[in-house]
Amino acid sequence: MNAKTFTGIDAAVFEQIKNKMAEFGLQLDGTRGSVSKMGVSLDYAFDEAAKTLQLSNVQVGMPASFAGYTPEKILTTLSDELKKRGIGA
Repeated sequence: MNAKTFTGIDAAVFEQIKNKMAEFGLQLDGTRGSVSKMGVSLDYAFDEAAKTLQLSNVQVGMPASFAGYTPEKILTTLSDELKKRGIGA
């Protein structure tokens, strides 16, 4: 699993996601693009009208893999955080 579409994502939630990912050094610029940092890379596309955020091509290499990160772990962690906030994933 290296892709996931999250639902129920409005502009405010997308900003929260961007801020959370920035804490890990992943700077999301704009509503779509690619990011790569510290061994984690992914493509993202936020569709405000559809209230979806798609993460795809999630890849994990060194040094993130040494810390136990996998694409599945990254996507599951984000899903769990959204569910805690009552947002569909």
